[in-house]
Amino acid sequence: MRVSVDLCLVPLGVGVSLGPSLALCHQVIKASGLDHQLGPDGTAIEGEWEDVFACVKACHERLH
Repeated sequence: MRVSVDLCLVPLGVGVSLGPSLALCHQVIKASGLDHQLGPDGTAIEGEWEDVFACVKACHERLH
């Protein structure tokens, strides 16, 4: 089943600048090979259910 999600992760306690955290997450998304598009309030990710949610999990694990 193909899905499209809009991912918005906001790590708490990292200060005002989220840039470094967002860059880490973007690296994970790019490495997944999934179709994605960065937006002002999140990142749209498209692909097969298992692949997309594995990517979301990997982003959470990378940031935490």
